Amino acid sequence: MSATKSHFSLKEAAELLGVSRITVFRWVKSGKLKAAKIGRSFIVLAEDMPLLLGTDLSAEKKFEIQKVVKQALDEYGETFRALAKE
Repeated sequence: MSATKSHFSLKEAAELLGVSRITVFRWVKSGKLKAAKIGRSFIVLAEDMPLLLGTDLSAEKKFEIQKVVKQALDEYGETFRALAKE
């Protein structure tokens, strides 16, 4: 299964997310995961997968990460530089 696909079946989405197909179906029904119905089946667009896979960060999360990195650099910057020289 390729990560460059434009859409996934519920079974493929379940395999990527490491959950059961039924769980993905429940997420679709509850609105947690957007999906399109084609005939009797659902497809999940690849653009909707990053949020569930955790590969898409919200602005809030990005800011939090930047804050923690800055704090680590302020606190351990000299140690990081020394380690980089080794």
